[in-house]
Amino acid sequence: MLVKDWLSVVCTARNIKVVDGNTCAYGTKESVEENYGDFDLERVEQVDDTDLLILYVSKYKECDCYRTKKVRRYLTEYEKGFYTSLYGRAHADYTVENQSYCIGTKERECCTCGGDKRKCDFYHAK
Repeated sequence: MLVKDWLSVVCTARNIKVVDGNTCAYGTKESVEENYGDFDLERVEQVDDTDLLILYVSKYKECDCYRTKKVRRYLTEYEKGFYTSLYGRAHADYTVENQSYCIGTKERECCTCGGDKRKCDFYHAK
């Protein structure tokens, strides 16, 4: 879960400590969301008898095997009819979409990790 997603359900928080590996920072809900919103949230702790929240986060790890390519996908008759009903005509016979694949596999298989090494479909040990 991303830090910004978790903070979106928190009403107010004035005293938050963010721990990222060996570094830590203090701030309010707004400042933490601005600076650490796209980090992954690993664990949350609350210090007893205080309003201090401790968020343990980790940064996105880019996968060096992740690639995308543009692929032409032809529309079905249903999709052409849908575009015709919306716009008066089908705008084209095909659409161009980005398809992700992993160059770490022998067959360059499609992957859904989005380039995040921790969410790799093929190599869970990474």
